[in-house]
Amino acid sequence: MNTLLSTKNFLSLLLAGAVLLATLGFTSSVTAASSCGATYVVQAGDYLTKIARTCGVSYSDLVRANPSITNPSRIYAGRVLNIPVRVQFSAGATAAIIQGQLGANSRLVYLLNAGADQTLEVTLSTSSGLTLAILGADGSTIKSADSNLTFRGTLPKAQDYLLVVASGSSAMNFSLSLAIPERIRFAAGGASATLTGTVPANLSKFFILRAVKGQTLTVTATPSDKLQLIIYGVDGSVLRSGMGEGASFTGTLPSTQDYILVLKSANVAQAYTLKVSIPAVTSTPVTSTSSYTVLKGDTLFGIAFRSKTTVAALVRANPEITNTNVITVGQKIILPGATITLSNGQTVYVARNGDYMGAIARQFKVTLGALVDANPQIGNPNLIFTGQRIIIP
Repeated sequence: MNTLLSTKNFLSLLLAGAVLLATLGFTSSVTAASSCGATYVVQAGDYLTKIARTCGVSYSDLVRANPSITNPSRIYAGRVLNIPVRVQFSAGATAAIIQGQLGANSRLVYLLNAGADQTLEVTLSTSSGLTLAILGADGSTIKSADSNLTFRGTLPKAQDYLLVVASGSSAMNFSLSLAIPERIRFAAGGASATLTGTVPANLSKFFILRAVKGQTLTVTATPSDKLQLIIYGVDGSVLRSGMGEGASFTGTLPSTQDYILVLKSANVAQAYTLKVSIPAVTSTPVTSTSSYTVLKGDTLFGIAFRSKTTVAALVRANPEITNTNVITVGQKIILPGATITLSNGQTVYVARNGDYMGAIARQFKVTLGALVDANPQIGNPNLIFTGQRIIIP
């Protein structure tokens, strides 16, 4: 998994994290800590249901917080169990921050439920001496335990995830900020979206949007006098810090990636309307694996007939054609099934009859989630059309 935390951009991420922690002001939303503390030593005669009841946590949470237990009906005296704290975002919220304290040589385990292909952001803030690990309840390792206290990445499946904060030889105070942005998708063929909702009191609303280098992003949040807007790329580049810059933004995007949009309100719940638009960037095809060169006397209908497709499909594949009755000798007509390299370096696949997103993802050896995220203009990933251009991440 690519966590997007290379040495090259780590300082940028620290800057972005500092901006967020300084400006967002969201509060924690967690289940009360257990009566047993962070760990429990199994006693003779104990069983998991009894321990869960004694510690005031659910049996299922106790099992998920201890993925090394292969047989829940058989545990042994002397074993140390993780007693988890479940993180639950407030209604309408996409983020939380948890203030905590760890004793020397101890750890805390937080459980967070998330869906497949969702983006998780985690920042653990402390003076020094803590480590952060992120594990799946299925036993998978998302982030190994180390002193890198910032994570941003795409989650592989729908399940509970364990966030493990551990201390060394000294007790430490910390704050743990979490966010799972809501993915913004445009309707089929569209380049804009309008979202409405409420930013909970003392919390922030996170959104995520896939966009291409050179596109112009325009964002407007209303009421503008009651909201702040923060925008940054997943590479850590900050486009709008939210430091008194208002609730609107227009600018050219520096790279092809996901961008995070954050709405922050004051200490009261605030209804919002968020308008986002990204007009398509026109790039000239440089190469194509399948095209037809127009000859004298050719018509678009004739080319479609000979290519066993439709005029509508050819128009989708060739958006520069604005009049189906006008094509010129020597003009290159991209055909369904082609792979195009655009002048901006982007790879694009032109869907052919019978294609679907899963098959295209396998063809280009990318994940289905990454393919869907790279094509926000596709409102319904289960419905694509012959001739439709699909951006390959």
